[in-house]
Amino acid sequence: MNLKKIVNLFEKIGYEVTYKKVDSVDYGVPQNRKRVIIVGFRKDLGIKFDFPEKTHSDSNEDKPNIVKLKDALKDLPEPKPSKEKNYTNENLKINAHEYYTGSFSSRFMSRNRRRGWDEPGYTVEASGRHAKIHPDSPQMVKLEKDKREFKGKGEPRRLSIRESARIQTFPDIFKFFYEKLNDGYKMVGNAVPVKLAEAIGNEIYYDLCQLSGKKDENIQRRMGINEKGEKRKMAGGKKEELKMKLIEKIADSIHNAWWNEKKEQGFHSPKKCPYAIDSYVQGSFDKFKKNCEKCHTDMYPYNELPENIKEYDRVTAKAVLKSLEENDYSVIKDEDIPDTATGTFIGDDSEWRRY
Repeated sequence: MNLKKIVNLFEKIGYEVTYKKVDSVDYGVPQNRKRVIIVGFRKDLGIKFDFPEKTHSDSNEDKPNIVKLKDALKDLPEPKPSKEKNYTNENLKINAHEYYTGSFSSRFMSRNRRRGWDEPGYTVEASGRHAKIHPDSPQMVKLEKDKREFKGKGEPRRLSIRESARIQTFPDIFKFFYEKLNDGYKMVGNAVPVKLAEAIGNEIYYDLCQLSGKKDENIQRRMGINEKGEKRKMAGGKKEELKMKLIEKIADSIHNAWWNEKKEQGFHSPKKCPYAIDSYVQGSFDKFKKNCEKCHTDMYPYNELPENIKEYDRVTAKAVLKSLEENDYSVIKDEDIPDTATGTFIGDDSEWRRY
């Protein structure tokens, strides 16, 4: 069934239909993924849907840059290969951070399946065998029509399920459960990228709020809508990126100072807690035989996950930044701020960090 027939069917049963081909990369997703999105409102509601403006661009100074693979993946450690017959590993430290193993088909080798760190990724597929190649893999050099080979140092490997989920903009707290890796790749690859869904969902929600007279300031702020309900030019752009990088840097400094003070007071990290269960997995703060006054109870109020705790640091950082802006924030330059805006996973022999 073609698109025109689908639209006609919806219109016949009373919907005002709008459709558009969009590329996820334009909405903060680190991959080129073009899809036709169809949105329909009941005609009696009188709503004419407008698709959201692009939020990211490398050529528009008023928008943040397109998100690249390095932004999405650089902080992840090397994943584990699958078990025999591509079954999942048990007790992974990072959920779904394992990759499909096996030969590459002639179909796979007929096209380039690798993109570099400074590019957005190719479309994430719903298949383990056809998962794209990690940026650190060798180049895929063209030999002739529909035939390529790997050329360069190292061994090629497919993206892990967790890496694919990052490229689809799933948060790390989102867990995937499966026995065979191919099922994990299917779940991730068949999904609508989270950031794209958010942008379109916010637009639909805003239209419904307008209809009901409800006002949601959080949604309006995200969509760049002023108090009068008028859409304005996207605020911030490259300057906003610089500001957010500064907030992350200040938040890291706040955390490091806090953690150093805690260590001086005799506190320890959860990974070194004598009461931790042997199968302790990073991020699971409730898996202890009993509460420990020197780590679990005091350091992690309400059993919150690292990202939630880090938000407290960001709130403080924003307050500090507001104070700086009252002086002369304009003198701060991008090169003065180390690039520490992404989280870091820590290996077995290192101390735990909460972000």
